[in-house]
Amino acid sequence: MILIDHKPEDVVLVFGNFDPELIEHRRKYFRNASELIIHENFTAADDDIRNDISYDYKKRRSYDIGLIKFDEKIETDVFVDTIDLADSVEDMSKLNCFAIGYGQRYDVLEPVQYTPGLDELREVRLPWLEPEICARLFYEYQYPQQLCFGYKQSWHDCRPPKQVGRGDSGGPLVCRPEAPMESCFIFKFLLYGVITSARQMYTNEWSDVAITTTSSIVFHRSWISRHAKILFMK
Repeated sequence: MILIDHKPEDVVLVFGNFDPELIEHRRKYFRNASELIIHENFTAADDDIRNDISYDYKKRRSYDIGLIKFDEKIETDVFVDTIDLADSVEDMSKLNCFAIGYGQRYDVLEPVQYTPGLDELREVRLPWLEPEICARLFYEYQYPQQLCFGYKQSWHDCRPPKQVGRGDSGGPLVCRPEAPMESCFIFKFLLYGVITSARQMYTNEWSDVAITTTSSIVFHRSWISRHAKILFMK
C-alpha cells in the first residue's frame, strides 16, 4: 500500500480475515485508520522527480516505510495476534521466510499472464539472498536499509521461481527458525521486512533470478519505536 497517496479516512484495516469480501465480522475485525506516518526521508517518485537526474532512487528505497494508527483497539484471539519485531539480521540463511499479501499471482501455465489482485490472502516462501548479489543485480538496492529475498536458478531449472506480485507492496516479510525434526517446539514468526519491490532477470550465471526487496525492520527499529510511542501518546 502506498501511504503517501492516501489520507487516514481512505484507509480501512482488516484483521483476522483471509478474504476481505467476507464482512459478517466487520464490527469486530475492521478498523478505520486515524493517522498515517510516513518516514520523513521518503520521497514519492512522480513523473517530475523521475526526470530529475539528481533524484536519489537509493535514498527513496532506503526509507520506504510507514506506520498506521487505527481508531479503536482490537482484541487478540485465535484469528488476530501481534507479531514481534526482529532485532538482528545474523544467520538469515538459517531462517524460513515468507511474504504475505493479496497481490497478483503469476500463472505458470500462461507465462505472460498475471491474475488480478487476489481476494484471498496468500503466502510465498522466499529464502534470504546475500546483499552482495542483490546490490550487483539491483541498482536501487541498499544494505542494511533493505533486505533481499528470492531465488537464483541455474540454466538446468525449468520452472520459473516464485516471488511477490503487484499489489503485495507494504505487506509483511516474516521469518522463523526451522525447528529440529525431533522437536515439538514451534518457533514464533518475527517481522523482518516490509515488501517494497520485486524484479526478475537472468544473468550468465543463472537462468532466472527473482528478487524481492523489503525495508529492513531491524534497520528501522528505532524509528518505528520512536514514532509508535508518539502515536500511543496521542
